[in-house]
Amino acid sequence: MKDSLWSAVDEEAGQRMIKTAAAVDAWVTADRMLYGTYPFDETGSREIAVQQVRRASNILSHRFNHPIAVDRTPSWRHRLPEVQVPALIIHGTEDAAFPQLTRSLLPMRSQALS
Repeated sequence: MKDSLWSAVDEEAGQRMIKTAAAVDAWVTADRMLYGTYPFDETGSREIAVQQVRRASNILSHRFNHPIAVDRTPSWRHRLPEVQVPALIIHGTEDAAFPQLTRSLLPMRSQALS
């Protein structure tokens, strides 16, 4: 009985370690994408990912709640031209996550500068 109990505990711990390693790898992969052509610190990214995964009570919720909320938010970008006050929008030209944002802001930038 004792051996089967320890086997179950070891198997559960092993599965948890595999899931943690996979979550950390996914996090680092997502971070790497955001760097574009800039130098990427994989070691630093991995250290932060390990901390985030360890402190998350539910890693799927931790990683996917924001995208779910974004998907459920009504579209608002088409209303940006309605903004009638000065606004500073900081966005990189090499943004791999939102390249369409750069394209959509170019006409507004042209209008503002003319």
